[in-house]
Amino acid sequence: MYKLFQGLEDFGFDDLKGQDLDLFSENKNEEEVTKNSVNLDDYIFLKSFVCPVCEREFSERVVKKSKLRILSHDTDLKPVFENIIPAIYDVIHCTNCGYTALTKFFDKIVGTRAELIRQKVTPDFKPKEYPSITLSLDDGIERHKLALYNALVKKAKSDEKAFICMKLAWLYRDKSDKINELLFISAACQGLVASIDSRHPTVCDMDKNTVRFLIACFYKSLGNSQEAYKWLLPLISSKTLHHQTRQRVMDLKYEIQQEKQELEPKKEVQAEEASSKPKISFRERILGVAKD
Repeated sequence: MYKLFQGLEDFGFDDLKGQDLDLFSENKNEEEVTKNSVNLDDYIFLKSFVCPVCEREFSERVVKKSKLRILSHDTDLKPVFENIIPAIYDVIHCTNCGYTALTKFFDKIVGTRAELIRQKVTPDFKPKEYPSITLSLDDGIERHKLALYNALVKKAKSDEKAFICMKLAWLYRDKSDKINELLFISAACQGLVASIDSRHPTVCDMDKNTVRFLIACFYKSLGNSQEAYKWLLPLISSKTLHHQTRQRVMDLKYEIQQEKQELEPKKEVQAEEASSKPKISFRERILGVAKD
């Protein structure tokens, strides 16, 4: 940057070499300050709920939808938001009896299932205090796991359990924890496959084509491109897909084909290596004796 100011010596500025002459460092700092000065409290408010299990009133954190701005979507439709991960707050948790569920399922519990919560969750439940109105990623994960356990206890339908597993996979993706992300993707995939054959036209308020697309995405993430393509085929030939959905389907089809092309040379090399190895008889394998 020093060269930008050469020629100012006659004005007395003949010793500029040692100075910070980055023209735009102030702008970078301003951007960094703006980025780091996001106050998550502005996105959250407390809302009153009545627990359908113990009938106690309590307050829970809720995201202000008017503040949300979607930046993009991952291949499997996971939304990426500006400044905040709203999914962290998508769980309603009663600190009195322990009943916990995703927001969309919280009130949808009948008497017999509520009784299961009272019998199998409430007696062992220990309330946990969260000191701040904002929650961490780890807080969100543990609350989703508590919702998943409640879903198991109350004998929830497969689609509810699958949806919670999908949300957990996405939270682990936000945490860059690939092992646990794949663990919950596998569980979500299993649950969606089990749910899609139901007579109900939707699965967790998603139409069947969206669910098929998610299953294809999940199988691809799990390294099973053949199964992924099988679930994608009906969508490729469908005449009723929305334009945006069709584009996503074709993008996923292209990714699967690219992976297949990349794997074929490796398979050929492995086959050649296997064929070039000397054959060992059953007796030699048992005795551990190699041929001369």
